Amino acid sequence: MLKRIITGIILVTFFLWTLLKAPPIVLWGVLLGILLLSAFEWRRLIQPTVGLLRQGLYAVMTAILMALVCVNNLFDKLVLVGAFLPLLALLDFKRYPQKVAIGKHSLGIGYLLGWVLLLPFFSSLTYLLFFEVFGKEWLLVGIAIVCLSDSGAYFMGRWIGKHKLAPHISPGKTWEGVLGAFLAPTLALGIASLFHWSGAGVSLFHWFIISLILVPVGILGDLYESYYKRSSGLKDSGSLLPGHGGILDRLDALLFAIPFFVLLLKVFLK
Repeated sequence: MLKRIITGIILVTFFLWTLLKAPPIVLWGVLLGILLLSAFEWRRLIQPTVGLLRQGLYAVMTAILMALVCVNNLFDKLVLVGAFLPLLALLDFKRYPQKVAIGKHSLGIGYLLGWVLLLPFFSSLTYLLFFEVFGKEWLLVGIAIVCLSDSGAYFMGRWIGKHKLAPHISPGKTWEGVLGAFLAPTLALGIASLFHWSGAGVSLFHWFIISLILVPVGILGDLYESYYKRSSGLKDSGSLLPGHGGILDRLDALLFAIPFFVLLLKVFLK
């Protein structure tokens, strides 16, 4: 637990410094590094016995595709693709345990699924950070909602969790945890309203609505990564982060939530 807390503090400090203080070129470099590591780990999730060379090759292919997205300004299109990820997850869940997960059906499909998961997420980050005036503030709030939801689910599940949410996919998750996932960000936004928080150009009412939508989307993202770890017989996606596992273990909920978050902002701001 101590190792997990120390790693968490370091991650939060590094994230805030990078987001708020680092020059744009450093920020972009950090995003690219996270993309490479995420792709590296995904390649192992779809084929646990793969060698490091092939993991690295897939990571490089993913970075090249992301570069093409940037050159051709395809961010909006990929945000829309990301909005369909919850539906993809629900359809894939129906295959388990009778059939193999769709990304493990063939290597080619696994490659494509990795890009469908990763490229919309990083396109959404790029769009927020480099093309929106309030993008950094919005991203902070979006990530805070997802992280508070995750923490609320964890502590509520540990405290009173009895009824399993998806025992075949992630035995530790409970319906009581889902309740905690909704309560934590709602409580935080309620406290923010007492201090008349402005909301970075978005009304507090809309932040409440966004939070209520993001929570289940984030839970699906968390379950989906757990689904692939379970299908591959892996405990964690990697071992880079002591006490936390791999990069994908920290990004799981955000992979689904951030593209949906961008789409919701576009809808409400119109």
